[in-house]
Amino acid sequence: MGFIRLNEQGLKVFYQGNPWLYWGSVAEAEAEEGALVRILDPKDKLIGWALYQGESSGLSAVVLSKEPASPNENEWRTRLQICWEYRQQLPITQWTNAYRVVFAEADNLPGLIIDHYNDTAVVQFHLKGLQNLLLSPLTSFLKEKGIKNLIWKQETTTEILFGKLQNPTFYEKDLSFVADIQQGQKTGFYLDQRYNRLLLRSWVKDKVVLNLFSYTGAFSLHALKAGAKKVISVDSSQRALTLLEEQLKINHLDKSRHESVQSKVFPFLQSCDETFDVIIVDPPAFTKHRSTVPQAQHAYKKLNRLALERLKKGGIMMTFSCSRPITLEIFQQLLKEASRQGRHSIQILQWLQQDVDHPIVFNFPPSFYLKGALLRKV
Repeated sequence: MGFIRLNEQGLKVFYQGNPWLYWGSVAEAEAEEGALVRILDPKDKLIGWALYQGESSGLSAVVLSKEPASPNENEWRTRLQICWEYRQQLPITQWTNAYRVVFAEADNLPGLIIDHYNDTAVVQFHLKGLQNLLLSPLTSFLKEKGIKNLIWKQETTTEILFGKLQNPTFYEKDLSFVADIQQGQKTGFYLDQRYNRLLLRSWVKDKVVLNLFSYTGAFSLHALKAGAKKVISVDSSQRALTLLEEQLKINHLDKSRHESVQSKVFPFLQSCDETFDVIIVDPPAFTKHRSTVPQAQHAYKKLNRLALERLKKGGIMMTFSCSRPITLEIFQQLLKEASRQGRHSIQILQWLQQDVDHPIVFNFPPSFYLKGALLRKV
């Protein structure tokens, strides 16, 4: 069986709790890509188990266990059960049947995502070889929990593990939504923004709302349901906007109060001469690597400056970054600089983040990936 031997720096990282081991932490490795390997300390003592990611990645391996015994199916089922029980205790389950069951490293199941939509679950494996360890235990586990359809969403394809492939309908408060599993973003829907969508409802009655990067319109539907005078949804994907229109029908919302605009957001803002009472700015990740953070900061500053120009004085804006390398401190600074560049005065009313089914853990900073602000232009 293969192994990785840590150096002193790697041993420190290991005991601090971050499961990601980069090559700078490894003195020697001998394994096949995607294999379960022993973790050895500098003196060759067995201290745990990891999933080897190979030499083609900056990430050498990801820690799966800090016990001498190799993790087995019972161990995986125990961890899945802990995740399941936590989600059943959440207050959100009283008014939605869609939530994240497993959030990877933050739930002690590195690389694994499981999202639950009504009677359908969608799984993603974000580590090489992870499916070989977890496919069997999670399939039987979810069947026992009453899941009727289990879909494995990969980068370019989807695979039915059991049941049938369909885009499930689910509810969130008093609205129905459809998760676009096959061609949509993430597993089909942005579950992490649930709390922020509900918060938006408090600010939109009789207001004109602009929803940028609207995707399938979850923010837009909540705004309309809460009494917005008009909502304009802007997205570059016609497929997403078509699904948005279908959801307007499903929820019997007044289509005359909504306008879909297929456009890239930057050109839209640069050519727009209208101002709005409320603006939502929820872009996709502008960077996934530290090396491109400066370019991403420039894009975020420009985006927020342009959005603030379209916001009425006294207006409310929700703005976000889901880029993992953009820390909260960087996000706060770029908002400060965007407002300064545009000579706008803003008040921060509330800092925002991902909802409770996407927990944050201190030993894995990337688990805090969604940063946001509720602000007012004064």
